Amino acid sequence: MIPRLLTRTGCCLCDQFHEAWRAAFPGVSLDHVDIDRWPELRERYGARIPVLLDGNDAVVCEGHFDEEACAALVHTMTGPR
Repeated sequence: MIPRLLTRTGCCLCDQFHEAWRAAFPGVSLDHVDIDRWPELRERYGARIPVLLDGNDAVVCEGHFDEEACAALVHTMTGPR
């Protein structure tokens, strides 16, 4: 299960989210999805990005990096850190 980070090219909030993720969880992968390539995703999440989805496409956090919510997701993926 690889979480998906919904982003858009040139989004500074998306870049900040990804940097915070890498700093907090080195070695834990994210699947980056550019919502502008998927009309249904753009319509649903366009004003909400960045949005982190778990392996079941449930929203983990949106708009900003929520370290507690992300840590809970990583815990379900890898066990305690």
